Amino acid sequence: MIKLGNQFTIEEFKAVVHENKRVQITSTQKQTIQVAREFLEEQIKKERTMYGINTGFGKLANVRIESSLLEELQVNLVKSHSASIGNPLSKEHVRGAMVLLANSLARGYSGVRPVIVEKIIELLNNQVTPIVYEHGSLGASGDLAPLAHVALALIGEGPVLYEDKRYDTIKAVGIEPVALKEKEGLALINGTHFSTAALALAVLKSIENLKHAIIISALSIEGLQGTNMSFHPAVHRIRPYQGQLQISAKLWGLLKGSKILESHHDPVRDPRVQDPYSIRCTPQVLGAIEETLQFVKKIVEIEMNSVTDNPLIFPELGEVISGGNFHGEPIALAADYLSIGLTEIATISEKRTEKLLNSAYNNGLPAFLTPKPGVNSGYMIAHYTQASLINKLATLCTPSTVTKVSVSAHQEDHVSMSMNAAMKALQVAELVEEVLAIELLVAIQAIHFHYQKGLTTSPVLNKVVKTIREEIDPLEKDRVIHKDIQQAQKILKTKRLINLVETSLKQRLIHLE
Repeated sequence: MIKLGNQFTIEEFKAVVHENKRVQITSTQKQTIQVAREFLEEQIKKERTMYGINTGFGKLANVRIESSLLEELQVNLVKSHSASIGNPLSKEHVRGAMVLLANSLARGYSGVRPVIVEKIIELLNNQVTPIVYEHGSLGASGDLAPLAHVALALIGEGPVLYEDKRYDTIKAVGIEPVALKEKEGLALINGTHFSTAALALAVLKSIENLKHAIIISALSIEGLQGTNMSFHPAVHRIRPYQGQLQISAKLWGLLKGSKILESHHDPVRDPRVQDPYSIRCTPQVLGAIEETLQFVKKIVEIEMNSVTDNPLIFPELGEVISGGNFHGEPIALAADYLSIGLTEIATISEKRTEKLLNSAYNNGLPAFLTPKPGVNSGYMIAHYTQASLINKLATLCTPSTVTKVSVSAHQEDHVSMSMNAAMKALQVAELVEEVLAIELLVAIQAIHFHYQKGLTTSPVLNKVVKTIREEIDPLEKDRVIHKDIQQAQKILKTKRLINLVETSLKQRLIHLE
């Protein structure tokens, strides 16, 4: 059971989202929430003017609302802001946003009653997921539209998924709706939780991508009969970025004992003195991406434990303060940065793939890695698919943060676009996996030709080769390559290669978990 309201980690987020781990709040946390609620109710009785509690919203903040209409105000807010459109978001994304919303409200600065947090938790623990649509958030004032769809489900007026079936309301699956009181609708929809959840999912996928990139790049180095000397510890000690040091050490360890690499360590018979950048600079490139991931993960975990609605309730100060914590700029900038970093995994992967298939560079292997080039095309068009993906990734790297649209009659005149940026980063992470799946296929095929000559890869990588060959046969003649790519991607999704390599090395491939 995961306790909310304290220091929530990305690992706990993963457990809730992917493993359906149950969550709870403690009695102490409930008391903290109740104290803030009672203070807020005192201020309402005093008729203190407070944004969104007894006023309108956005540009309508100067419109005072009668006391008898305050609860209706909150319901109207939820309904009017349920304006998202497009495809439904994934169940994982919505659950991620919900647990972050509950964690934020549980901190006791939002002025809601404990029952609001408990109702979100009830949905999470029963795996009832509101249906939320992809388009509509500007990332300020938070993720208003998608969060409103969650609130709509909580009050019994929005559809949900339960056991992969759609139901019109939570009541249809045996959960009683909650009636909103003052400020509670606003607290539910004002926050960066959907943006943060999308970026957290992108980070989790990126960690897998980077680990796979290390393994697959080592396989490609073997396929190309590269040298491991550029990964020598002495080289990297004198440029001591932690990411570079760690990844060069992993490549050094993965390639240790390779008979393929040893086969050309003769300076007379093999005049090559250095490999192309896509091999030689792998630690520098992937190391920089690891450091990018470290930065983005830090931002995500700060945001996960932040209170981002408005206004905020401070009983100890005797204040209800309007601020701007809902502005998603930290998430937006980090997401744009992550998209660029992830795309670099793909671009260097494509360069290695091209060299493996190109008989002018692949050290005597057949063109396109087919035994009979000409009548067979081998993996030629798989590289085309990679090239198409690289172009798509380049377009997705255009920053979302640099485009601003003023809304609410210029009251909300600078928005972050964090949801778009984070959703883009998540899409990039999925596409990078497709690029890596193609390189994996090609690298394993190249190693197949070396095995036919009696040359074997390192003991660790040999286990990887055998694992792949359990699922994908060597390419002896042309077949439907789409099926091979799909199977390679399925293998990556299981994380079997990561688990195998980390068990063999007895250490993590990277230190982000």
